[in-house]
Amino acid sequence: MSGNENIISGFDDSYDKTLSLILDEVPKAPRCISVYIKGSIDNYNSTFFQEKLDKIFASGYVNVIFRCSTLDYVSSTGIGVFATFFSKLKEVGGNIVFADLQPKVVELFQLLGFSHFFHIVANQDEAVAFFNSESNVKIDVFPKVIDCPLCNAHLKAKHSGKFRCPSCKAIISVDEQGSVSI
Repeated sequence: MSGNENIISGFDDSYDKTLSLILDEVPKAPRCISVYIKGSIDNYNSTFFQEKLDKIFASGYVNVIFRCSTLDYVSSTGIGVFATFFSKLKEVGGNIVFADLQPKVVELFQLLGFSHFFHIVANQDEAVAFFNSESNVKIDVFPKVIDCPLCNAHLKAKHSGKFRCPSCKAIISVDEQGSVSI
C-alpha cells in the first residue's frame, strides 16, 4: 500500500500524468494534512484535482498545507478549484496555507487578487505555526477593489464600512468579509 493509501483509503485509485499529489499527515497542527503538488493544474486536470481535494475533505481534514515547490503552473481554473476548496474548509472552521510557492505562482495569485484570501508562507514550519496561532481565524481581505452594485464603478476599500460611489453617489456598505451591499 502506498503512503497516500495509508493516509486516505482510495486516494490513489486514479491518477493523472501531469499532476501528482503526495500526502503527509501533520500531527503538530489540528486536523491537518500536507499536500505536496508536483506538475501543473490546468483546464485538463482540474476535475481530477477537485476529486482529490474532495477526498481530503471527506476524510475529515480541515487544515491543509499545499507544498508547491514543484507546482509549475496554475490556470485560472486551477485557482478556482483552490477557491472552492477554501470556501468548503472555511464553512467548517478550516483553512489552507500555501508553502514553498515558486515566484511565478505567487505573482499569479497577486495579479488575480487571491493573495489577500490565501495565506502564503515560506515553508511547512511557518504553515504549522499559522495553524497553531490565532491569526488563522481571520484573513485580511482589505484593501479590496469593489464594484458599485448600481453603476459598476471601481472603488478601493481599505477597511469595512460605508463608502460613497464617486460615480453615482450611492452609499455602499462593505462588511468585514468584503461583501458589498447598498
